[in-house]
Amino acid sequence: MTLGSSLQNTIRKIIDKFGDDATWYDYSSATISTDDEGYETITWGTGTSIKTIASDHIKIQNVIQKQGEETTETVTFLIADNVSVDKKDKITLNSIDYEIESVGTISVQGYIVAQRISLNRID
Repeated sequence: MTLGSSLQNTIRKIIDKFGDDATWYDYSSATISTDDEGYETITWGTGTSIKTIASDHIKIQNVIQKQGEETTETVTFLIADNVSVDKKDKITLNSIDYEIESVGTISVQGYIVAQRISLNRID
């Protein structure tokens, strides 16, 4: 087993054991309708349970405390390498909805060991 493969398995276990429960909704499976003024309404399908680890915990706590206020702050989470998220997907964590702004990978020796997702809160 190579270092990359070993690290991939270890990080999956860490995220699974210590991660927070979240629900992921796939944008490509959502039903999207547009009204006469061009506003989109998204009806999300069934979510999938995933685990997340906050990679900037203090910033996330500040966003959570601002519930009810309009905010455009971006928060970042780590998720396992084997979750197929993409931009515009929705993540719900602690009853707060976020839209995925970007997805990046963390690689070691050619193995993707985790994904770093940047999220914007949906108000």
